[in-house]
Amino acid sequence: MNYNINMHGGKINIRERRKNETEIIKEFLNNQGIMYEEPLDYTVIAEQGGRMVGTGSLYGNIMKCVAVDKSMRGQDMLSVIVTHLIKVAFKNGFDNIVVYTRPENRPFFESVGFKLLAECPPYYVWLELGGGIDEYRHYLLEQAFDNAYEKDIGAVVINANPFTKGHQFLIDQASKMSDFLYVFLVQRDKFPFPYRDRKSIVEQVFKDRKSIKVLRTGGYMDSSAIVPTYFLKETERDLDIEQVRACLDTSLFVIHIAPTIGIKKRFIGKPLSACKSNPYTAAIKKILPSSGIQVVEIPRKKSEDGRPISASRVRMLLKNNMCERLEDLVPPITYKYLCSEKGKEIVQKLKESAPWGFYRQEKDDTKSS
Repeated sequence: MNYNINMHGGKINIRERRKNETEIIKEFLNNQGIMYEEPLDYTVIAEQGGRMVGTGSLYGNIMKCVAVDKSMRGQDMLSVIVTHLIKVAFKNGFDNIVVYTRPENRPFFESVGFKLLAECPPYYVWLELGGGIDEYRHYLLEQAFDNAYEKDIGAVVINANPFTKGHQFLIDQASKMSDFLYVFLVQRDKFPFPYRDRKSIVEQVFKDRKSIKVLRTGGYMDSSAIVPTYFLKETERDLDIEQVRACLDTSLFVIHIAPTIGIKKRFIGKPLSACKSNPYTAAIKKILPSSGIQVVEIPRKKSEDGRPISASRVRMLLKNNMCERLEDLVPPITYKYLCSEKGKEIVQKLKESAPWGFYRQEKDDTKSS
């Protein structure tokens, strides 16, 4: 895509980057006070008289590394680049586009149609263009319990990778403390165990519990989501991105999810280690109560040897062919799945592809891994 536009300063050429222009783009971004940050799928360049005056990139549906030369600011150059990237993303089949940027840039992006998803002052806002969050809220309303808005409604967010007796205990305890409980299952297939299989297992375990519903998370509430850092100032580049991600996830829960279906309680498992801080636990405890949502910590379910049950322990045992020890850690439905032909195929792929640390480390995750 190569075309010209006329602006107050003259003719501007808009074109896709060439393979040998990485260093030129890096230098331009650095001059504007931001970093070049890969991965990138697509980059557009705006030139005037052979001189770069603007650029912007896409990684999937994430807009990033957008910058305009100081001499072109106030001349709609930023709108030209952003509009171009929006068209490319939609042409590539994406239904929504997201951008992470500084709070002071929020008014501009809202002026071209983006809506606030979440915020983490003073460093980040997360915005979206397209029907993503609106469609997801519509899905939540369709799935909501009938006549339950004034009831005591709780929520749990889990990965269930795979589903363990620890997850089952957390949900059981949360259900006892709620009139209705929503179980949000992170909808991501980059886990070893596919979302469809994880969802099927959780639904089978609680199929007779009418006060429990299992919901997908869409593209939200995903603790592994990429959060760009290219626009951080040099003095901010030691910022803990895990804390930012946790802050944004929790903010989105408060702004869009909890009020849509009347959630009043969020249940989390107690940290595996009292000495190790967890950014998600900290964000949830800080943000939710100030928004009127009670946070309830549930003690971890322990196995016969007195150790907390976690999905990472299960993955470690699978890695080391210690399947005989799994029955103490997973419900019968999960055990049957792991012993099935499909389960064995997944376990084999998991052994071949993942590093040892993936199994050995017991990640202290409020999503119960």
